[in-house]
Amino acid sequence: MFKPFLSLCALFLLVSCGVPKNKIRVEGKFANINQAEFYIYSEDGAFSGVDTVRIDGGKFSYEKELGETAVLTLLFPNFSEMYFVVEPGKTVEISGDAGKLAETSISGTPDNEAVTKFRLAQLHKPEGDVRLAAADYIRTHPKDLASVVLFKQYFVKKAPDENSPALSLLSALRKGRPDDPVLIKLEAFLNPLLQNAKGATLSSFEAATVKGDTVRSSQFRGKPLLIVFFASWNGDSNRLLDAIRRLDRSYGKRCQFLLVSLDLDKERCQKSLTADTLSVPAICDGRAFSSPLINRLGVRYVPGNILVDAQGKILDRDIPVDKLRTRVEEVAK
Repeated sequence: MFKPFLSLCALFLLVSCGVPKNKIRVEGKFANINQAEFYIYSEDGAFSGVDTVRIDGGKFSYEKELGETAVLTLLFPNFSEMYFVVEPGKTVEISGDAGKLAETSISGTPDNEAVTKFRLAQLHKPEGDVRLAAADYIRTHPKDLASVVLFKQYFVKKAPDENSPALSLLSALRKGRPDDPVLIKLEAFLNPLLQNAKGATLSSFEAATVKGDTVRSSQFRGKPLLIVFFASWNGDSNRLLDAIRRLDRSYGKRCQFLLVSLDLDKERCQKSLTADTLSVPAICDGRAFSSPLINRLGVRYVPGNILVDAQGKILDRDIPVDKLRTRVEEVAK
């Protein structure tokens, strides 16, 4: 007579235990899809690598050992991204429609529910209105992780300009969450980018070229300057370097060019540039994204570029290769 009772007790203990305190769980379902894969990763170093989550029969379940609350990134098959909060010992529930990913609901913690409520309330509104609403939420809720999510979603992914409120919003978040390691890392990452946004004055710098010469930002005053960031391991960089070679031939007397390589092998970089017959000054310190110059100028990816006018004001960043000639021609008159 005690066996059923013991079985019920065991079941109760199993359910009450839920997710182990050192793990997080994400589960849910999507309508209008049977099988697919999406990805979960941390931009802030909560864990390394990218985890693949498989949807089977429209449902999925993901569990990972994680000892701290974190903001993770969910990358959908169509490459759209969505941020969410995970807490050790808790389950996050995600549900939506494969054809309407913007309407995806994320619940299980107050922060996720607040972000979902905000996002759904902003559906179909102009981007500018959504960003204004997000900024207002962040300023009025600076202690909430939901505000960190909104900041990352609406102010980190979009390239900032001189009118961006990102710096003031980040300052508000840092005051509200002074010991948050995510915000400390985010501040170190974003400040150079925001300080070198469109409309700002290019940060001063000094560096050695692959030929051993020293170049300083001050020496480029007087003519427009295009700084180009590339790497031999990046396939799109070859097209960019071809464009710079042609631009230098056409506008070299009226516009200056500076190449900055993110290669780890300095000798290989120098040989590659010599073989490409590029005559413009080039920098390669062999430290890639750990380079002091790269960090000072707020470079996030390659290929990339910064267009500066004769007075050192940043006119544009990361201009597409097929629009470079037009932009250089405009400033090199």
